[in-house]
Amino acid sequence: SNFFIENNNGTLPLTWLGVQAQWINGSEAKVSWQVVQQKNVKDYTVQYSGDGSIFTNLCTVSSSPATSYNCIVQAGKNTKNYYRVMQQDIDGKTTYSKIVLLQSSAKPLLVAYPNPAENKLYLDGLPPGYYSIEIADANGNTIKKKNVQRD
Repeated sequence: SNFFIENNNGTLPLTWLGVQAQWINGSEAKVSWQVVQQKNVKDYTVQYSGDGSIFTNLCTVSSSPATSYNCIVQAGKNTKNYYRVMQQDIDGKTTYSKIVLLQSSAKPLLVAYPNPAENKLYLDGLPPGYYSIEIADANGNTIKKKNVQRD
């Protein structure tokens, strides 16, 4: 007989564990993803969409033995920012992560930078008024406490 049954259990190039997007500042986001069981993976490309359906490439990261990757990308303040990660095999085949949405519902009340700070700390977004500001280290110990007034 010339009749054959073939079971093609092709191995997937990796297993996606997760993908996240978070704000770094008002115009940049960090897209992070985690994978395991990478096999013949060439690279990863973070893609952006404003509508969740048409995506453009933003940055590419080469595959390595690592299981966690990330890219810093541009993000619109008052828009919906959809991100996904495209994985490309050495042979050109691709798979995609889930799509994640990053948007700002409102401007943060206060932005402090740089973080971490050494000698100077800038505060942005304080409305006029009188404030008591307390700066603490990572252990919760007060480093500086100051009263300020913004006109």
